[in-house]
Amino acid sequence: MPPIDRIFRAFEHCDAASAKVIILGQDPYPTPNVADGLAFSTAKKGHIPASLKNILKESGNAGATDGDLTYWADQGVLLLNTVLSVECGSPNSHKGMGWELITQKALSFLVDKKRPMVLMLWGSQAQKLGAPFIDKSHLLILKSGHPSPLSANRGLWFGNDHFNKANQFLVNNHLDPIDWKLPANTFYSEPTLF
Repeated sequence: MPPIDRIFRAFEHCDAASAKVIILGQDPYPTPNVADGLAFSTAKKGHIPASLKNILKESGNAGATDGDLTYWADQGVLLLNTVLSVECGSPNSHKGMGWELITQKALSFLVDKKRPMVLMLWGSQAQKLGAPFIDKSHLLILKSGHPSPLSANRGLWFGNDHFNKANQFLVNNHLDPIDWKLPANTFYSEPTLF
């Protein structure tokens, strides 16, 4: 579970005005000190969870040694989970406790802006939450299995080409593409305030 002060971090790094891509996952990593408030990202240096390894491979970052995805968020990628908290050691333990209502409202708010936007729905929970937006003509909806090894090894993740498809859509709609290549500087982090 992310620290309490980081539960809403996705919205701090990617506000409504700058959101171009929404990556929707399931819930935070249940391992202590791993989740950082951005879906699939981790602030734990030198530790890359299995799902994130698969995301990094698919996005062209196979050699990355750091799992901090803040760089993507700062470019307009809302890294959001359907559920924003979890009990340590118990995946999906906070499902059905109200987070989905908040996430659904946030998605509706963004979609109602009627700006070109990409929704990447990874896994069945994300696809269920994103289902009401399928017929919106200003959206590109990309669906695939969850990037976990279980889905990836069954052929439901690798080769989905979501990152290239998203950028093509953004360019076609006169928006800057996302630089999916994470900085070589593995110490990229939030700005220092003092």
